[in-house]
Amino acid sequence: MMNILWKNLFKSYYIYFNKLDNPNLFFYVGEENGQPVSYGRNLILDKKVCFLSDEFTSNTHRGKGMAKALCGKILMDAVREGAVKSELATT
Repeated sequence: MMNILWKNLFKSYYIYFNKLDNPNLFFYVGEENGQPVSYGRNLILDKKVCFLSDEFTSNTHRGKGMAKALCGKILMDAVREGAVKSELATT
């Protein structure tokens, strides 16, 4: 069910669920009314650097602050994990 939902929403992006057991990798989903509308991931490198990547918001939800809120949450959690620096890698 979840794979179908993601495939329909984001068309060409696939989540490799087998990689989600990495304790340094955090995956976030932004929802509206219980439906996923954005996502992003964070990899903590050397317990000090927060590497944000693959942030995405669906076309119909862009310009509403979803990405800003999601990145803010990711960065707050990274600081809690001990990160002192962040890098953003996304298009």
